[in-house]
Amino acid sequence: MEIEERKYPGELAFPLQIHELAEEYRKAATLLLRLGRPGKPLTRAPFRLSAIHAIELYLTALLLHRGHSPNQRKNRLS
Repeated sequence: MEIEERKYPGELAFPLQIHELAEEYRKAATLLLRLGRPGKPLTRAPFRLSAIHAIELYLTALLLHRGHSPNQRKNRLS
C-alpha cells in the first residue's frame, strides 16, 4: 500500500500570491490595532495574531521566491 503525501492549503500558490495574502493580513492587523483599549492587553490579541500570521506569510513568500519547495518550507518551520 502506497502512502500519499498530504497536501496543505496554498501549496500550489505562487510567491506573489502568498505575498498579496500577507499584505491583506498586515492591513487587517493595522485596523485591529485601533480596536485595542489601553489597559486591556487582551483586546490587542487579535492584532497580534494577524500581525504574526502576516509575518509568517511574508517569510513563506520569500522562501518560495528563493526556490524552496512548499514541503521544505513546512519542514523548516516545524
